[in-house]
Amino acid sequence: MKKDKVKVKHVTPKKNRKLILISMWVLVGGSVLFGVFNNMRSERQIVTEKTEVVREMDSNYLGMNSFVTNFAKVYYSWDTTNESKEKRKESLKSFMSEDLLNLNGDNLREVKEKSSVSNVQIYSVTPIEGEKNQYTVFYTVEQVVNSVTAVNAYTVDLYNDGVSFVITKNPTFVATPKTSSFVKKHDKTSDVIEDSKALQSFLETFFKIYPTATQKELVYYTTDKSVKAINKKYTLVSVNNVVVKKVKDSYHVHFYVTYTDEFSKMQVINEYNAVIVKKDGNFVIEELK
Repeated sequence: MKKDKVKVKHVTPKKNRKLILISMWVLVGGSVLFGVFNNMRSERQIVTEKTEVVREMDSNYLGMNSFVTNFAKVYYSWDTTNESKEKRKESLKSFMSEDLLNLNGDNLREVKEKSSVSNVQIYSVTPIEGEKNQYTVFYTVEQVVNSVTAVNAYTVDLYNDGVSFVITKNPTFVATPKTSSFVKKHDKTSDVIEDSKALQSFLETFFKIYPTATQKELVYYTTDKSVKAINKKYTLVSVNNVVVKKVKDSYHVHFYVTYTDEFSKMQVINEYNAVIVKKDGNFVIEELK
């Protein structure tokens, strides 16, 4: 009986190299495809995370815009009756910290005309450097008093923890833009400062002329380029609660300035932080905010 011959297939070295080469290219191609897929998935995840952060920021900014707009409509509107004034004071509890409510408790004492707000425009919401969850909001108010309309610009500081809002700095007037829960802690006076009375006198002099001063006149009192002429009819009532801290060759001063707005007869209480230095024997404001 004949046995079948077993055929042995010989792989030549040339074919062997070809098979190895093909296998290597398959592995390389697979690795590249896997890397591309992984990279695309990571990028999608990063984009998704960034989108969520942007949405959260947009939501916060919209919330702050709405909060300040509603606050301004309450703060700059009133009737002349005691009942109306008390209602306004009660409504402000939804917006302002307790210390600011106390500060504004009697600011309509001299008011004799009704006031209403026809428009509020938010211009900017800026994070305060070095302060967590705090923002400065720059806005304008179109106010109608006795059928006369005036537009004024202000800033307030706002605390926002992502859930609730509270105003922590009293509305402070600034130059009108051209066409194109939380309580802040303040430093105590560090020492008895020899120049404190002179500083008080300087501040009273400056803020008396500030509302009507021209830009050329302001340069005699301040080197801060952000302090612009406001050209408003405000009469100085007082500069008070002045807290002075000596820092090297400068004075860091926190204080309140009260004016009577001759348009509405409302008492406007502005809150300031200033850096003041002495040059050639005279005080100069280096920074005012």
